[in-house]
Amino acid sequence: MLKNNHAKKLIIFGVLTEMIYLLFYFVEPLRKRFGDQALSLSNSYLFLIVIGLLLLALTLYILAFKQVVKNNIGFKEIFIFFIIFNLTLLFIWPVGSIDIFSYIGWSRVLSEHHTNPYLTAYRAFTNDAFYQQINNKWLSLPTPYGPLFTIIGSALTSIGGNSLLRSLFLFKLFFIMINALNCLLIHKTFKNNGATFLYAWNPLILYEFSINGHSDILTIFFLLLGLYFLLRKQQKLINFILCWTFLMLSVLIKYMTAILLPVVFLSILFKLKRKKEKILFVLLSFAVSTIILCVFYWPFLKTENIFSVLAIYMSHPDMMRCFPPILTAILMFLFYHLKIINYYYWSFAAGKIIFLFFYVSLLTRLFIKRKQLNRQNVIKYSCLALFVFLFTFLPWVMSWYYTILLVLLIYYSVINKFKYNKFIYGITLLGILYYIIQR
Repeated sequence: MLKNNHAKKLIIFGVLTEMIYLLFYFVEPLRKRFGDQALSLSNSYLFLIVIGLLLLALTLYILAFKQVVKNNIGFKEIFIFFIIFNLTLLFIWPVGSIDIFSYIGWSRVLSEHHTNPYLTAYRAFTNDAFYQQINNKWLSLPTPYGPLFTIIGSALTSIGGNSLLRSLFLFKLFFIMINALNCLLIHKTFKNNGATFLYAWNPLILYEFSINGHSDILTIFFLLLGLYFLLRKQQKLINFILCWTFLMLSVLIKYMTAILLPVVFLSILFKLKRKKEKILFVLLSFAVSTIILCVFYWPFLKTENIFSVLAIYMSHPDMMRCFPPILTAILMFLFYHLKIINYYYWSFAAGKIIFLFFYVSLLTRLFIKRKQLNRQNVIKYSCLALFVFLFTFLPWVMSWYYTILLVLLIYYSVINKFKYNKFIYGITLLGILYYIIQR
């Protein structure tokens, strides 16, 4: 009876959270009433309301988590509401980003026009069925995403045909299905309802993946698969090879997780006891990496450099001025007031130097502490590497970039018996408030 009473409290939190997400259905008609014809919401006043709703959802998330841990609420209640939230948000038009429309455009370059999307921009196809509806500044460039995502996106647009709504629905439905798999993976990894809740009800994760439909959800999926095999009790070579394989696949969705590869590689190497196993892991991981890269990049390789477009994205002046990493923004402010010539470029250079110094120091510490290495330290080093990377190195940062860090923080918090939840709440809050800057 007592357990039922505690479950009822979670149900109340779930119903209140669902009511918040239902309010998102009013955004699209309201923005049309105000004459907002952009692909995603551009009305600043309406966007402040959206941020307010997300902050309310975050408050309920924090309060509900206390109930889950304190009263050992079951997986069933948590997961049912997770499914309800996702199905509710599935039919909401993307509010905070136009990225999903860019995915559709780049995917159609391959699926509909049978052209290499790493060499040809979507804007070259002015006669495309969706051109007038989805054309935006990013579609004037070739795709910056990994080949695995390009192949997946092309398959979805092939099914979607010449219906934009069907293609949009397929992308969102696919992302939501992956989101559900992520939730189940976390539950299977820890068999801890608190861990499951921290992911399943997180408002930034639900907002970015179930409403806005960002490809980062696939990066997280392969990252979680990799972590599942890395953290298994059986420290077998086959588990480590599977871990490495899935991490490589995560990089081929979005390159950000490449920053974790050296940390994981060294961690595995130090975990293996016998010299023969170490040599075998090095050889097999190299072979797996080579095969994966060849298989997925071979269809797109031409005489031209298909990676040159990344340099264009990495140096986009408008994005660098508006959305620099937090530490870089602080350096810009300081250098400007110190009247340093070319303060803008020096701040970005300083951010990169800070990251490289920190990263080398982190890997050095990992080597020094290799005999005391455990799964807690592996996740901690991964969190630190990605945290500093997001705050210093990148040319610009968007709210959904924080979702990968959020997942790592959830893992670190769970391993440490939920001592570090404030970091999860803080990054979630930062991701939500960052939209004020993005607007």
